[in-house]
Amino acid sequence: MARHLPISADTPAALAVGRRANARVRLDLPAELILLEGLRRGRLRNLSRTGASIELSPPPRTTSQGFLRFAGVEVFAQVMWSGGGRCGLVFDEPIAERILLAMRQLAEQIPLLERSQQEDAIRDWVNGRGRILAGRT
Repeated sequence: MARHLPISADTPAALAVGRRANARVRLDLPAELILLEGLRRGRLRNLSRTGASIELSPPPRTTSQGFLRFAGVEVFAQVMWSGGGRCGLVFDEPIAERILLAMRQLAEQIPLLERSQQEDAIRDWVNGRGRILAGRT
């Protein structure tokens, strides 16, 4: 049977069973993973100060190293796990807390921006300014 450590104010976050040492922000941002094997484009799914999860196909092999680029940020990272169309990255150095907070704000604004763009497209269509995209019905 697993033994759980008592959690108190003095227990480091990394030792608390089932808890991460660093909070993660859930995202859905375009990202690039620049490896020796070449450039891979995907979606950044979550981010912490020390690592990230990126969805891309095919995922790179474990231990690959390179740069993760997203939203104007570039950070050196190593692939720690890979599979199921995703990979987990650990950063060479933690990113600044302000970057994490900025990505959280960006993630909150994207749905509002997308909704506004959809409303604009519908309004244009209703007013006769819309266009049919090639290949779409």
